[in-house]
Amino acid sequence: MVTVPEQYRELAPRYDRRFSLYLARVIEKTLERLTLEPGQSVLDIGCGTGELLKAIYAAQPRLQLLAGIDLSPDMLARAREKLSAIPAVELHVDSAERIPYPDKHFHAVTMTGMIHYLPHPLRALTEVRRVLAPGGMVVAIDMAADFFLMRAGFFLRRFLNPAAQHLYSLDEITRIFAAAGFTVSHGELFKAGVFGLYTLKAR
Repeated sequence: MVTVPEQYRELAPRYDRRFSLYLARVIEKTLERLTLEPGQSVLDIGCGTGELLKAIYAAQPRLQLLAGIDLSPDMLARAREKLSAIPAVELHVDSAERIPYPDKHFHAVTMTGMIHYLPHPLRALTEVRRVLAPGGMVVAIDMAADFFLMRAGFFLRRFLNPAAQHLYSLDEITRIFAAAGFTVSHGELFKAGVFGLYTLKAR
């Protein structure tokens, strides 16, 4: 079975170029919901090539820590090159179910384009809740089962990309966040080119 690191080994060199419009829209939507103050810390789960972390730093350059975890060493290698001039950046090869930080460490967590890869989303979100400081926020974006094109594409994609686990609707993922102890304050559907996506903000 193809794993996430295997899938992204070949994709990493061309990922930013291939998904430039998608990335721009996802970053825009994430920054709309993400409110950070100087001295705070943020973790990007599934940080990929570091495009979102770069944009977060541009929006708030006085953060104490910008951290990213990803299952793909090849994607993280791109992120390290891209973020090398930014202070207080930490990148780790790790998973959402095993976040290498202590309790209550982050003021915000972002999760974009990666929830559909999680074999145990409730377990992962419980771990996210563990590392969030009281009042901390999560901003999540992913493909949405609310869109027929996404459902059809995901059905076909499962044959080519067995690493993908499940496509959730906005209502489904909201219920999973609630089961993990979060209160969802905002949720909406939007388009990024051919991609139909959900975004939600939770605390």
